[in-house]
Amino acid sequence: MQGKDSADRLTERLASLSEKVRQDHPDLTRLADAFVERLAAANAGASAPQVGDIFPDFVLPSMTGELVASRDLLRGPSVVCFLRGHWCPYCTTEADAIQEALPELETANVTVVLITPDRPAFAAQFAGGQSSIRVLCDIDNAFSFTLGLLAIMDEETVAWLKADGDDLPRYQGNDLWSVPIPATFVLGRGSIVTDRFIDPDYRRRMPISDLLEAVKKAAAS
Repeated sequence: MQGKDSADRLTERLASLSEKVRQDHPDLTRLADAFVERLAAANAGASAPQVGDIFPDFVLPSMTGELVASRDLLRGPSVVCFLRGHWCPYCTTEADAIQEALPELETANVTVVLITPDRPAFAAQFAGGQSSIRVLCDIDNAFSFTLGLLAIMDEETVAWLKADGDDLPRYQGNDLWSVPIPATFVLGRGSIVTDRFIDPDYRRRMPISDLLEAVKKAAAS
């Protein structure tokens, strides 16, 4: 089954990426571990929509600047993913895995929405040329903030990213140096959350096999 294979590949890719970063940039791994520990200690993400909740309405701009309302977009089974940005290799790896699973997601008539704080010119990289994936821009991380998913980077991490050439102020259009905690919500009819995956450790993502199983459950709800 493609879903299981995709899940294994995604897990392997993320593990391989983490190991490469650990070997090539041990200082970044140290900063990431500290960042994750700080978020975990604060129980970050715990207040985000729970299973059984109605996912909040939103209006966000698309890659072309068109304002998209959730009530027009999420009319059936849906997957809503929050991604840190095109500059994050863990996010691009997850987006690639979702694109690979599109045939099964489309068969289930699932709407796939990726939400990122990137400005449209950068957010477009998440679409991968797939018109069935809607990429929306969360300006200034305002929506992720309302959901309890906002994470502020510490000064040492900001300094490391700047030295590495990652210019979040240019990517996001602000100097907040904030990112969403990566999260995946699976919604059934009426935008009711039927499953979710939230982990303060941005190096972990929802396995595609779990996503596909959750989508089947949402479609049946």
